[in-house]
Parts: sequence; C-alpha cells; structure tokens
Amino acid sequence: MFQGILFVLHTGIAWEHLLQELLTADLTAELSKRRSALDERRQATLNALAVVPGVHVDADARGAFFVFADVSGTHGLRSGDRTISSAADFAELLLAQANVAVVPGSDFAAPDHVRISYTVSPDRLTEALERTGAFVAGLT
Repeated sequence: MFQGILFVLHTGIAWEHLLQELLTADLTAELSKRRSALDERRQATLNALAVVPGVHVDADARGAFFVFADVSGTHGLRSGDRTISSAADFAELLLAQANVAVVPGSDFAAPDHVRISYTVSPDRLTEALERTGAFVAGLT
C-alpha cells in the first residue's frame, strides 16, 4: 500500500483523494462488519436473558453495546445468607458467586436494572450468560 501511495505522490495524482477513498472503503467495510457482530451479540444476549426467570429485558433494546436488564423480579430471593433487595445486591452477588460483572443501573437512573455489556468475545459472552442463568436458577 505504501508503494502505491508513494507512486501516487510521485506522479502528481491527487493523493489526498485516493487516500481518502482507500480509507473510506476500508473503514466502511470494517464498520459494517463490527456493527453486524455487535448486533449478533445483542440478539444472543436478549435471547439468553429472555428465559431467565426474574430478569426482564426489552426485546427492542438498542443500546450501543449494552442492554439494561430489569432484575427486580429477583428482589426478595436469597443466595446463601444474603437477600437480594436491589440491583446493586444482584450485581455484587453475581460477581462474587458467578464471576460475572454487570453494572448496577442506579448510576443511569434505572435503579431496578443492571447494565450488561456484550462487547466481549461471543464465547465469553455465552459463558457469562450461562453463568448468569445458573446463578438466578440457584436463588431461593
């Protein structure tokens, strides 16, 4: 590619235009590929959480790279000697017991929700979602 750019510079062709065309084409294709991959992960996240009792996610969620899951259905349930009374409790126990990190929604004006990012690799995302389902299934 550098040889081509040097050739363009040397021959006097409008190199800025050519460089912009090369970058735009490459970036457009790459952005499309990444958007598609994130959309697949978003859909996988929504599908996995749809079957977890006590957790609700809006099926039309369109966050940039995260979803907000309403975990208020788990309030009052217990894990060991701890009772879940907030999304922060849910997040803390999920991290401690299932090694899955989510962010309590209280900082985002969504106190009954947790923010779940789906930017990790598909394999790690699948594992985290399975661990989340198992954690919730183990609540009493």
